[in-house]
Amino acid sequence: MVCVLMLAAVVSLIDRLLVGLLVEPIRRDLGISDFQISLLQGLAFSLFFCLAGLPLGRLVDRTHRRNLVAAGITFWSLMTAAAGLAQHYWQLFLTRAGVGVGEATLGPAAYSIISDYFERHRLPLALSVFTLGTALGSGAAFAIGGLVGGWAQRGDVVLPLLGAVKGWQLAFMLVGLPGLLVAALMFTVREPPRRHTVAGGQVLPVSAVVRFLRERRRLALGYVVGISLAFCVTYALLAWMATFYIRVHGLPVERIGPLLGALILSLSPLGIVTGGWWAGLQLRRGQRDATLRTAAWSLAAATPFLVATPLLPSATASLLAFGPGLFLSSMFISLGTSTIQLVTPNEMRGQISALGLMLTTVLGSVLGPSLVAACTDFVFADERRIGHALALTFALALPVCVTALLLSLRPLREAALVAESWDHPTSAS
Repeated sequence: MVCVLMLAAVVSLIDRLLVGLLVEPIRRDLGISDFQISLLQGLAFSLFFCLAGLPLGRLVDRTHRRNLVAAGITFWSLMTAAAGLAQHYWQLFLTRAGVGVGEATLGPAAYSIISDYFERHRLPLALSVFTLGTALGSGAAFAIGGLVGGWAQRGDVVLPLLGAVKGWQLAFMLVGLPGLLVAALMFTVREPPRRHTVAGGQVLPVSAVVRFLRERRRLALGYVVGISLAFCVTYALLAWMATFYIRVHGLPVERIGPLLGALILSLSPLGIVTGGWWAGLQLRRGQRDATLRTAAWSLAAATPFLVATPLLPSATASLLAFGPGLFLSSMFISLGTSTIQLVTPNEMRGQISALGLMLTTVLGSVLGPSLVAACTDFVFADERRIGHALALTFALALPVCVTALLLSLRPLREAALVAESWDHPTSAS
């Protein structure tokens, strides 16, 4: 079950991140700026991801979660393929918005399903395996983007019925349609019974969700600020690292794409699993704040490596610094979602997961790529200084991120203590 959901996450990340590997040919053919590209990578996806997220999250708490995921995969895969037909900027923008709507189904439903399969102390590792899909999908997007980037430089490709299409258009078609096979595979997943409830599985009103969050507002605020800024750094890396090596170090896309893909495919999964394993180990030892504590210290350790990566004078030195920075900064990726599942009753998991994803996506996937692009366009006014823009983004975001997570540890311990009573309803009552 976890592996099928992980495969869905792989497909979602490939569809989401392919734009970052095709920046130059898309800019050239559509005549757009870095900032407009950043809107395709951030706002186009995230705005509609957020608008759809809350109603879909409520559906997760009320309906058949597996079928909802299958429908979402089908929709976002078709919208990715449709991006290959775009002839103008706003057509491409709308297809990216459609991908955001479809992908809004996956996270809340997958977290809820997995949480009903595993005990609390095993949940961080189980969710880290699911989250491997983000790393595998990111690496595959870089590898595929590097290969098709070579096609995009060679000119048009003639297809039956469609005629001549650009290389980047063909890339969207090729990565979009296989998602339909994953949607069919979802029907091998069994819908589990719901556990860890506070109202016997009954649908709770929205006011109950609001009251639950208000009572845990210190934890919610620290979580949103800390995890959002961590994702800000992650999305900035995914959106602009390939372009950095192309512009600053002169590496061709067909070389740097597979190289970055190999690093992400090896080091990011290792970091994700290490983070989930370590947090689970600490939970078994009674450390109730293990998820956010692990996230905070791993991101603090990653900071000097990530700031140095775009400032070092050679591509080799830069990649050597990027490796440990990537490993350490990947450890947090499943721990935010684990935190939500550990302190949230079943009847609210879909809605609160959707809200958490919505907020972290707005601040992460929009702010990360756009802040880097704004620095190159408006602060430095030089696209070749993208390395300085990346370093400035990391230096500003990571210290605030770590501080917010550390301030969340005490309220997390208090919320986790309450949540443990849901496993023993007689003592709770």
